[in-house]
Amino acid sequence: MKTNTITLDSFRWDWPKKINRLEIQDLFRLQFIEDHANVILLGTVGLGKTHLATALGYAACQQGINVLFANAIDVVNAWRMTSLFPRASPSPGFLSSIVSHQ
Repeated sequence: MKTNTITLDSFRWDWPKKINRLEIQDLFRLQFIEDHANVILLGTVGLGKTHLATALGYAACQQGINVLFANAIDVVNAWRMTSLFPRASPSPGFLSSIVSHQ
């Protein structure tokens, strides 16, 4: 049975032409998690950002690490909701590692 698991192995390295392959592959060591750092993938439509983010999340899950996948709109909307309605958090802890409250 064929699965549709998105991994780094299924990423098309021939597009885009200017992607830093070594830097992307280094992310899959997951050292950024131990360092409590974030990964932000920027670029225009169709370059593989969602594929890489999904594959990173999958790789982390395989190591027993909990993962939250959120696109920029999700984060901005959640931050906006908590700033407008501080008692109405979109989900427990959703922003705790993304936005610090003042």
